[in-house]
Amino acid sequence: MKSLLIEDTLGQKPNLVLGGLYSLIFFIGLGLAGDGPAPTFVYVFSGVAVGATILLGSFGVDKNDTMRFFQSLPVTRADTVNAKFLLLLLGTAYGTAWAVIFGAMGTMPALGWSAGMISGLDLLRIASGMLILSFLIPLYFRVGHTIIRYTLIIGMVILVAGQVAGMLVLGLRGEAGGTIRLFDMIFEWLRSGDKLQRNLMIGAIGLGVAAVSYAASRLIWNRRDI
Repeated sequence: MKSLLIEDTLGQKPNLVLGGLYSLIFFIGLGLAGDGPAPTFVYVFSGVAVGATILLGSFGVDKNDTMRFFQSLPVTRADTVNAKFLLLLLGTAYGTAWAVIFGAMGTMPALGWSAGMISGLDLLRIASGMLILSFLIPLYFRVGHTIIRYTLIIGMVILVAGQVAGMLVLGLRGEAGGTIRLFDMIFEWLRSGDKLQRNLMIGAIGLGVAAVSYAASRLIWNRRDI
């Protein structure tokens, strides 16, 4: 399985470099914009986004007859599946580690922010996001990286269209600040109730998604004729 992880990472060096700088870009960008960055947002978004980027990058590396070649090596199909899940874990940890390093640098008065340290609740949120994103792995084994890429693009278009629709609805109701108001409503809903209980519930959902994703990946890849 080690050889599979090496193959997945060596083919996407730009993603590794950008992943290390991801949180720094967020910290500096938000600081220059005059909005003190919420540490939770930067830590969670950096960890989950970098993990997803490295996982999706590995899908792009596996093209042509790469998978067929690996099946000729002394690795099992279970190793192939396990490597993808482990890569998602390592990628998420990689993005989180860099965010923690930049956050630990302390206050930068010139930019007007102080990131602070990561909390246990932040780690729970990062783990939950990572587990939920594991649903991409069985999709990859079933339809390949090209279909996933188009699906993600369509999903982004739907999200943007939903945001525009929300802005229009709020505008017709005479409420100012459409985009800000929309996100305020979303975050207010997320903040309602007990914080720990809510995040534990999301984590439990993530565990369920990951368990189903792993079982589906093993089933699909064992049955696939390559």
